[in-house]
Amino acid sequence: MKTHFWFFVLCLPSLTVCGQSSLPPIKAIPHPYTLLENPKEFKVLSDNSIVMTAGKETDLHNPANGSYFRHNAPKFLFKPDANFVFSAQIKPSFENQYDGGAILLYSDKENWAKALLQYIDKKPILGISVVKDQVTDDAYFIPQGKDVFLRITKVGKVFNFLTSPDGKEWTVIREFVYQKPEQIRIGFYSQSPVGNSCRVEFSDITYRGNK
Repeated sequence: MKTHFWFFVLCLPSLTVCGQSSLPPIKAIPHPYTLLENPKEFKVLSDNSIVMTAGKETDLHNPANGSYFRHNAPKFLFKPDANFVFSAQIKPSFENQYDGGAILLYSDKENWAKALLQYIDKKPILGISVVKDQVTDDAYFIPQGKDVFLRITKVGKVFNFLTSPDGKEWTVIREFVYQKPEQIRIGFYSQSPVGNSCRVEFSDITYRGNK
């Protein structure tokens, strides 16, 4: 019989890291994880599935012109092995413009990279960002469907973002060298930049690590 976990993390507004000692394990991820920036809701649904809901006006975004910077999206993060493959199916609720969920590489607020499935002009768009010292390099794609699989791989110094409509056939959409690999954590985030909330289910989570 498959075991299901239902767990809520409730955070005070003044906190940025939430109840780490009481977080339940997730079998698909063999490392401890943290939650940052106060998710509105967090649930562990099964051994390889979670839900994380972003609250009002939450975002992780650096426009290319540097006109502003937002960093308050809730994040689920863990420290990976030296080399790894990490993937999940991303299913945002898509109610408001720019609602979305992402797979994430993260060192600090000025250095991170993401593959983000978001809602723009009533259609899903896949946005790729690699940010170094708060300077962003972006690219955009039209995904195959509203729910897509996203993957991060690292081999040596090289990282890749990949996407798939079914979790079987993968396409590389970005290859790059990340600038702060010694500080890196990986995981997910959810956002609702102009709405009140966005519920994102991250399912079929898989992780394989090598030293």
